[in-house]
Amino acid sequence: QRLFSGDHIDIAASLHNVAFSYSQLGSHEEALRKHQQSLEMLQRLVSSDHPDVATSQGNIALTYCILGRYEDALSMHQQALQMQQRLFPGNHPDVASSLNNIAATYDELGAYEEALIMRQQALQMRQQMYLGDHPDISTILNNMALSSKQIGRNDEALETFQQALQMQQRLFPGDHIDTATSLNNIGITYYELGHHQEALSMLQQALQMLQRLFPGDHPDVATFFDNIASAHNILGQHEEALSILQRALQMRQQLFPGNHPAIVD
Repeated sequence: QRLFSGDHIDIAASLHNVAFSYSQLGSHEEALRKHQQSLEMLQRLVSSDHPDVATSQGNIALTYCILGRYEDALSMHQQALQMQQRLFPGNHPDVASSLNNIAATYDELGAYEEALIMRQQALQMRQQMYLGDHPDISTILNNMALSSKQIGRNDEALETFQQALQMQQRLFPGDHIDTATSLNNIGITYYELGHHQEALSMLQQALQMLQRLFPGDHPDVATFFDNIASAHNILGQHEEALSILQRALQMRQQLFPGNHPAIVD
């Protein structure tokens, strides 16, 4: 600021960096103020559409989300998207990312139909950008399935989860956290559809993979134990369910000494 009196692109960049540091420290209100100052300076420096302005708008939107100000976040994400669509006609990673961010914000607002529409648009764009398998595509498929579940389309969700799983198995031979998560999601969806034996099989595969990925105690392993216990219970296998729940409890007691919500609940 001493070197460059008035507005300067380097000052705007420094404001962004300060905002990021505040976010890392958990000072999100301070981060928001710095992001807003950076955006205002960029808008004065650049009279028309510019990628840095759209990025700054996206950063403000993400900070609004952290602060629980989802309506403000949605508005800012939409402004960023509109600018990116003018800047990058056709398919572009920034546009696809903004579509995903808008979908996530709709989720927070409980607008699951709108979230699904945004994710479908993002999927079409990613598929045109990345011919064949890609981690971003499998992630969108997984999120689309979750959106479908939120609006009660469990059959559709199951099919989409399975597409995500098949892609992950091709992308990540062997054990991978994304694959384990998809196996778990498929198991839960089978359970909700009343296919309890299929649910148990998928949940057990998910648990075995997770245990190989995380030897020893891990919160996600305890959660997967809970899911398997639910499947055993619905199948009338109550002793197996009790044994697994006890293992989950013991793991949480090791992970969270004292009175912790994960143990009390």
